[in-house]
Amino acid sequence: MIKRVRNQFFIVSLLSMILITSAIVGAINYINYRNWDNNTDYILDLVSENNGLFPGTMMMRKERGISPETPFITRFFTVYANVFKDIVYIDLSRVAAIEEEKAKNYAIELLGTGVSKGVIGQYKYSVNPNPQGYTMVFLDIHQMQENNRQLLEISALVGISGLILISVLLWWLSGFIVKPAEETLRREKRFITEASHEIKTPLAIISASSDIIEMENGESEWTQSIRNQVMKLDSLTSELIDLSKIQEKNTRERNTSVDLSDITEKVLAEFEAPMEVRGLELKRNISENIKLRSSESDVKQLITILLDNAVKYSILNEIISVDLNQKRTPVLTVRNRSNTKDLEDITPWFERFYREDESRNSSQNGYGIGLSSAWEIASLNGWKIGGSVKEGIVTVTVVF
Repeated sequence: MIKRVRNQFFIVSLLSMILITSAIVGAINYINYRNWDNNTDYILDLVSENNGLFPGTMMMRKERGISPETPFITRFFTVYANVFKDIVYIDLSRVAAIEEEKAKNYAIELLGTGVSKGVIGQYKYSVNPNPQGYTMVFLDIHQMQENNRQLLEISALVGISGLILISVLLWWLSGFIVKPAEETLRREKRFITEASHEIKTPLAIISASSDIIEMENGESEWTQSIRNQVMKLDSLTSELIDLSKIQEKNTRERNTSVDLSDITEKVLAEFEAPMEVRGLELKRNISENIKLRSSESDVKQLITILLDNAVKYSILNEIISVDLNQKRTPVLTVRNRSNTKDLEDITPWFERFYREDESRNSSQNGYGIGLSSAWEIASLNGWKIGGSVKEGIVTVTVVF
């Protein structure tokens, strides 16, 4: 369980860091792109308003990234057309990367589309109508796009490198974080095991003393009561030991292929006699050849606990139904009729020592350990277990 908690902590922390890092990298590149887009739009508007040229004197706007050097480092060309959309002049004096014929084709294409702003090739353009016709300014953004791409690559590389370092650090720190819980769990297991064995010794003495009393004075209701309580406590100590051992299986033991259908049928066969004693009828619907990756002991113990609980708390002479079907994953459903009040969620039943005041009372053997063991088995295998009570029908479902 500690390993699972550590893995969950690591995964949740790492996913959080991935989301945060992605948001930071995305925000940096988005802000950079918006600034670049606004600056290029401003330059296009500035040149377009001056009939395709930079103004001789400019009101420098630092917030737009404009400086006295901007006219000398900005590459653009201008195409002039008359009102009939015929090209009359092409100014290529501020650009060297395009030929006149290609510039003309760009202009003709844009005049035909009627789009006033956009990107064509490696140029961002602005088409501006005027009384004489049209002025089309094409701003070379190749280097700017390359800079944006490099920023994206560098920021992504830095982000990935940071995540790798953070993941190593998180994994190292997670060991220290779960260590107190690991120590607590170890002590709990040790206490349960040692206490259970310590309890068994006086129970054996009490049982033997009861036998001696019966041999000398005969069986009485008092000796029978003593024997019943000894059996209950002995059962409790055994269940506590079993619960502490459930978590000791390693991952490899829980990663073998088992026949869920076959195991279910075998467990049902074991419960035929207890059901007959209580006058219970079994209805089964078990699909064949349903496979599962787990350990056979986990599957058998889980199904045994659920059936034992159904038999123990079912009304006499009623029906217990067991269904096993293959949906997206295998699903096991156990139903029985009980005096339990209606509940939408029976999750509290899976807590240790849980018992309702009426139907799940101490007149039945058991101390609320079985279902908590079922919950532990399901959790360790990554299965989902739950259920409800409706009109006296208790339904417990396991999604494998």
